[in-house]
Amino acid sequence: EIGWGPRSRYAYAWRTVKDSGAKLAFGSDAPVDSPNPFYGLYATITRQQADGTPEGGWYHEERLSLMEGLLAYTTGPAYTAGMEERLGILAPGFLADLIVLGEDPFVMPEQDLQHLALCRRGYLPPDPYRYGRLGHTRAPGLQEILGNGAVRVPRGEPQVAPADQQQV
Repeated sequence: EIGWGPRSRYAYAWRTVKDSGAKLAFGSDAPVDSPNPFYGLYATITRQQADGTPEGGWYHEERLSLMEGLLAYTTGPAYTAGMEERLGILAPGFLADLIVLGEDPFVMPEQDLQHLALCRRGYLPPDPYRYGRLGHTRAPGLQEILGNGAVRVPRGEPQVAPADQQQV
């Protein structure tokens, strides 16, 4: 609020914006800021800086839930790009740029969200069998990578793109 005065109440007013019916689309400010989305997710649901200040959160009534924040980072950008029929969710026929987390963000303490790390990142084509026929060597399926806890898509076993096609 220093330098902004009372008008700072309207900055980053995510709850107000969402409740107005607007679609939220979040992302990082890379390269100006870290590309790590968990910093932004932490700030979105706690309304605090990395050091936990201010206590209780800055204009805490503007907080979003964890699910609302995750959707703002996934379905929101897909909608903004006009690709909500192909991106933003894990569903048959959708492109999937996905991550595997070391911890469940829904059971961990809020203050730890900013330290959440990914274990693996992959890309799943909408039709893994077509992808395989394009001449690429079969990449290991998620079942092979994650073990029995892997999620299966009804069209067949999803595949992770070959290493030369993965974004890091």
